This record gives sequence, C-alpha cells and structure tokens, in this order.
Amino acid sequence: NNHATLVNYSPFEKQKEALSPHSHSIFTLKTSKREQKDLPMKCALVLSAALGFVSMALASDDLGGKGVMEKLKPSVYQIKTSVSATAQKNSYGTGFVIDKEGILATNFHVVANAVTDENEFYHVYLVDKENNLEGSIVGIDVVHDLALIKVKQQFASPLTFASSYPKQGANIFSVGLPEDVNMSIITGIYNDFTKNGAVYENSHLSAPLNSGMSGGPTVNERGEIIGVNVSTLYHSQNISFAVPKHYLVALYAKAKKNKFKILEKDALNAEIAQQLNVAQTELLKELKDGPKEKLDLPGWSIYSPPQTVRCWGERETDKKKTIEHDAQMCGIQQHVFLSHEVSSTYYEFSYTAIKNKKRNRFQFYDYVNKTQRQFMERLDSVAWKEPECFETTITNNNKIPFRVKGCLSAFKPAYGKGLYRGFFNATSQMKGDEALTFRYKIVGFTKEGIKDSLQMHINSIAKR
Repeated sequence: NNHATLVNYSPFEKQKEALSPHSHSIFTLKTSKREQKDLPMKCALVLSAALGFVSMALASDDLGGKGVMEKLKPSVYQIKTSVSATAQKNSYGTGFVIDKEGILATNFHVVANAVTDENEFYHVYLVDKENNLEGSIVGIDVVHDLALIKVKQQFASPLTFASSYPKQGANIFSVGLPEDVNMSIITGIYNDFTKNGAVYENSHLSAPLNSGMSGGPTVNERGEIIGVNVSTLYHSQNISFAVPKHYLVALYAKAKKNKFKILEKDALNAEIAQQLNVAQTELLKELKDGPKEKLDLPGWSIYSPPQTVRCWGERETDKKKTIEHDAQMCGIQQHVFLSHEVSSTYYEFSYTAIKNKKRNRFQFYDYVNKTQRQFMERLDSVAWKEPECFETTITNNNKIPFRVKGCLSAFKPAYGKGLYRGFFNATSQMKGDEALTFRYKIVGFTKEGIKDSLQMHINSIAKR
C-alpha cells in the first residue's frame, strides 16, 4: 500500500474475513411562550439571560465541523516521501503543526521509507500547494506509530492539546488529505481506549478514516488535539483508531528537551532498537505473568493467554470424518510498522488437539507428521538475515515428548539490532489416538526471550 495508511490485520486468515468536554447535544433547554407568560417578569428576565449565556457558551466552545475545519486548515499539510522534492511520492499521509518553529506531527509509517531504507533514497517533504519543503526527523515513537518532523518555516497557528480526553460518546473530528484529494473533515464518535497486548493502546473511534489521512489530527469539538489518526480495522464498518495524545505529548517533550536535534541514520537505528527492546520486554513479561489457570482443549490442558490478547476457537473434521481438530488461536493484532514489507513486536500462536476417529495407527501418525511439515512460512530477506533452522525432540515438564522444528532469523540493523523472528512447530509424540500441535510465530524479540517463551508454552501442555 503506497498510501502510507496502516491497516490492522487479525493474525489468522480466517479471522481476516470475519477483525473532557461533554457532548451538549443530549441536553435541551427550552421554555414555551405560554410558560414564560406565567412567570414573574423578573424570573423571566433572569431565565432568558441564563439561556442566552448557555447558548453563547455552547457557540463559543463547540465549533462544529465548519468551525473546526477553519481552525485546523492552516496547520494541516500533506507529508510525502520521495527521492527528491519534485519527484513523484513513494508514500504519503498527513501531518499537522504543533510548534510554530516548524515542528509537525505525523505517523511513523508515513515517513518510514526515509528511515529504514538501506540505500537512503527517500526524503521527507511537506507539501504546501506548489512548494515541497524538505523535512528532517527530530523524534520517533515506533511502538505508537508517531514521528516529529522539522521544516525550515515558521507557522502562525500551531494546534493545541486538549487538557483531557472526551467522554465516551462525545463527538470528535478527524482531519486529513484522503486518497490524494482535497483536505477533508470526518465527524465521528469517541469510544474510549482499547488495549492490545501490554504495549499497544489506541483511542477507538467510530469514524470512516481513509488512506492518506494517516498522521492527521483527531480533535474534540473545540478543535484541540486528542490524538493522531492511525488505522482502521480490516473489513470493518467505521472502526478506526487514533494514537492517544499523551504519547505525542511525551514525544514532543523529549524532542524539545533535545532542542529538536535532527536524528541521523545511526541515531534513528539506535532509537528504533531501544524502543523495540523495551516493548518486547514488556510483552514477554505479560506472557509470563498471564493467568495461572490453564485452558482446556479436548483431552489436553494448555496455556491461558493474557486478557489483552485476542483468541478464537474452532472445530473441524475432514470430509470422511476420520480426523477431528479442536483449535485455539491467539495473537496480538497490532504490530510495529517498520516498512511496507516489515512489521515487528508481535506474536501469534495456536494449539490444536487432533483426535483419530477412524484411521489406523500408521495413517494417523503419518497425518500428524504431515501437519508439522506444512507450517513453515517463506523466510524472505527484506529485513532479516539468513535463518538458522533446527529440529529436535524434547520432553516437557509434564513428561510429554515433542518433536520441535523451528527457524530463527536476525533482524538487519535498520529494523532492530539484536532482535529476531522465529517460527516453531511442536508436535506431541505420544502413542494412541490423540496428538497436540503447537505453532508459534514471534517477531521482534531477543533470542533469549523467544527461547524462554517457547519453553513456557510447551511446558504448559498437560494431558487430561
């Protein structure tokens, strides 16, 4: 997707097809002419004055769509990456001014090409009518998909941050330049925060965000920043997300303390590695500290994931009903966007109980072994070094033998030095008509963290 919009994907193909000011509109203040005639003159004057004051307060505080657009338009711009100021864009999104000294906020995924491209072909530009102003990156938060860019131009009307978040159900507005057309404003509803894994937190919006609006401001009815447009839920109806403003406030404060120093390639790589390392540590801790009680599959007990991790279950059988599968599939739906080809800092796993219904012992063992051979994904080399693969037999803490196959690939420096991605499949080797397979994909973690979490999952498996 060259429009630099981020789409949240469910971790499994089957699920892909399925994944503070009050709003004043609920209050009505009105008196009929008959009621006013029955009131003493003084009270009628006081009431009229009070109503006039409330009306003026509402008019001055809440701008409405037209007022919000007029307030924000001078401070919202298209942001593009390209090989030169006059070249066609390779990606684009929206950005907005938060400091009059030329500081704009946007999404990291809007400018990622200029950060992670090994050849350093791409640069960041602010598009101002016919002018393209080159920008420099002065701050990034890859986990929350934020970036700050600086251009050599002063601005008269930087946007301001709201002092608090809206109440759930309040009206909000999102502004951006969708699909490379005119600046647009979208009215939506604020639905509070949503968590996905220990490190991912977004504001949930009922609003139809479109490609190109990524990086634009989400504001309250007074035109104050409450977040940054970031993504939509794949195959949803108006389920969108914004990065909560407190992450942008923190990034801005950090960059300002650093005097908006331009981050060169080595500094950006180091910042990405440090942020991803902190995030993977928190996710691994959440996995380790998850619920102590186990979940049940037919004939088995398995690991119970944290509440912030999404899970699905299914039961399947083959056409002749000779084999029955009961599966639980879990994963983190949100990833760290590093490039259009590479995401990081997420995991997904599945446990599948396999029950033999009609096949003989040799046919059943052959079937189970084939399922293990089919799990591996293509290991491309866009962001990873050559994989190290292995195959071994281990016995877990509950004395169940497993045949384990797996591959580990190290990230290249631009995508997180010292981090890896791994694919694993563990299949029980017990005799009888039952087997269990565990599949695990984990991306953007240390080698030690991957090994520890794999052992934790396998050791959690017990026979019932």
